[in-house]
Amino acid sequence: MSRRPDDGIVCLALIAGYPRIPTGPATAVIAGNALSCAAMLLLAFSGLLPLTGLGIAFLAVGAVVVAVYAVVEFVGLRRYVRVGEG
Repeated sequence: MSRRPDDGIVCLALIAGYPRIPTGPATAVIAGNALSCAAMLLLAFSGLLPLTGLGIAFLAVGAVVVAVYAVVEFVGLRRYVRVGEG
């Protein structure tokens, strides 16, 4: 089964509709973002794809953006759990 790029959007939309966010799916979103970041960095700097300098920069910037999302989500989830909501 292959993963489509819009699967994450569907997952986030389902989670956002819950009155209380379950920690399991939220953790899965964070893990998915971390894996996406790692994959983009791997593709950018491994030579697996014949990228130009601009292509490498595009993937590297994308990885940084996704990493920032993952960190913000992680911090938010920790605070959510600490308050006792999760």
